[in-house]
Amino acid sequence: MTKKIYFENTPKYGDLYIDYIFHYDDQPILFSLKDKFSNLYLCVCYELREYQKWFIAKVDFNDLKQMNDNKKTVLELFLKNNSLLQAQRKSFTKKINYTFEITKKIDEDLLPEKGFYLETDNEEQEDFNKFYAKEIQETGCYSYIIKEKFAQPVHIRKKIKIHLLKRKPLEKDTCTYNYSFNNELINSNKLKNGGVLHGF
Repeated sequence: MTKKIYFENTPKYGDLYIDYIFHYDDQPILFSLKDKFSNLYLCVCYELREYQKWFIAKVDFNDLKQMNDNKKTVLELFLKNNSLLQAQRKSFTKKINYTFEITKKIDEDLLPEKGFYLETDNEEQEDFNKFYAKEIQETGCYSYIIKEKFAQPVHIRKKIKIHLLKRKPLEKDTCTYNYSFNNELINSNKLKNGGVLHGF
């Protein structure tokens, strides 16, 4: 199912799609968003009267999970950003205006209350873990790209994920790889042979 754009054509971030809702009151109040590159954002709706207003902060998954596990306050995630994207529109209209606001200059009454935790229970935390199962599985993994050289001029690009605990033993293995770049063989004097895998 195609996700619906929640904030269209925002500056810097582009289209943002609603991802996970933490709090709902006739409409999403505190929720996560994703862009087309799967970057995560946390959004809070702080006004619902004549105008609808939101603050959007860029976050990483670990912060989002710690917030949901009651290990970080909601405010902490917003304060990690030097600036927040503000979105606002007049009620019952479609056009949304966007501006970046310096976080330190924002009235603290507009942001989530200091010391406010989500206070999620076990069931709510489990719902979050199921929704973000892929992200949780990839946490603590290290990514590698291996390109193998064969007798024929064929280069196969493989991407593997290895848990950090298994990384050091693997790098000591005596397997041999010949690396290529952009599907072209590196000069023979630059070929890297041995068990060292180059991560990114």
